[in-house]
Amino acid sequence: MTPRRPALTVAIAGFGTVGRSVARLICERHHSRVRLEAVLTRRPAAARREAPWAPPHVTWTDDAAILLTRRTDVVVELIGGIEPARTWIASALRAGQAVVTANKQVIAEHGRELIALARARGGALGFEAAVAGAVPVIRGLQEGLAGDRVIGLAGVMNGTCSFVLGRMAEAGTSLEEAVAEAQARGLAEADPADDLDGLDARAKLAILASIGFGRHVSPRSIRAASIRGLDAGDIAAAASAGRVIRQVARARRPGPEARSIAAGVSAALVPRDSWLGRGRGAENVVLVHGERSGTTVFAGQGAGGEATAVAVVSDVLAVALRRAVPRAWPSGPAACVRREGASLRYVRVSNLAAAGGPDPARLLEASGIGLERMLTGPNRQGGRWAAIVGPCGEAALDRVLRPLARAGSADRPVVRLPLFDPEI
Repeated sequence: MTPRRPALTVAIAGFGTVGRSVARLICERHHSRVRLEAVLTRRPAAARREAPWAPPHVTWTDDAAILLTRRTDVVVELIGGIEPARTWIASALRAGQAVVTANKQVIAEHGRELIALARARGGALGFEAAVAGAVPVIRGLQEGLAGDRVIGLAGVMNGTCSFVLGRMAEAGTSLEEAVAEAQARGLAEADPADDLDGLDARAKLAILASIGFGRHVSPRSIRAASIRGLDAGDIAAAASAGRVIRQVARARRPGPEARSIAAGVSAALVPRDSWLGRGRGAENVVLVHGERSGTTVFAGQGAGGEATAVAVVSDVLAVALRRAVPRAWPSGPAACVRREGASLRYVRVSNLAAAGGPDPARLLEASGIGLERMLTGPNRQGGRWAAIVGPCGEAALDRVLRPLARAGSADRPVVRLPLFDPEI
């Protein structure tokens, strides 16, 4: 009879929404292979009182040194940010401990060096929770689609923005009201800047692109645009064209041997009945387009403590089952990232009459960019102008619209969003 292995001991750094859910899942599901030993939190006494379900042997501390010197089998890093998270992860790996993290910024920026360290020490580094919450897209890319060549990635990868844009469309709330509701539901941080401005989705896209394309992709090389400034008129204009607005992260390489990729993160108009358009609430949807396998869809809950905790605990259990040796990060120079090519684009100018700016249609016509479709929205009489314009590059459109941006002010933005057809 094979002797039963002792339970893996786990220390958690961070007791926010995700950390609390991970601790509770480990304690209440009674996983025989996992035992919670310690929790690092800024308020150890209060956290202990708030967790009556935790066994009495668990150590609660605000001293990172205590956590890192306990030599538990697994350190779960959930504090977020680059530092001190990167230092703590590296310290644990050097000590021979396994690490599981949901920190997409650390993995996007430093995944190459941390994975190399884990492999050199024969350890494990799990980061499935860094992208798309409970949706196993990283494992799908590394294992399920390993036999194919990935040529494109696209997704709605930020649950906060998915919820916010969905509420704006369904309930007619303003962006600010929808953000406040997301915060009240635990779907948005107190400071949602990284979500709204595309930095969260950019880091996730960099991770998936590095794994999928086999070349390191720096998140800083990917252009990210904010969803701030979108309003009910934009939602209505998209609907009149049979589309909805989503924050879309996308990357594509033009050929199998290409050293460059085209990538970006921004709000985009997608078909209402597409995979990206059908998502509801905080759902994440990731599309992986393979050379031979076509489009594979990964979808599910991408935000909130419980969904992310499932991915974290799954990585911990993989360590317990000895299935968590990290695959090598792509070596060699980083991929060259360029702006995306020409596409149809939505353009909206607010309070044009008040700003005294030039006629948008004439500017576009003079530049050779045609009007595909005029769109109506609220306050048309007040100078709101919206249209879908013919295929053009982002940089070219920016040059054409520059006089309008100068004519307006901060509260009279020029909005231009790509139309994105994910199944093409």
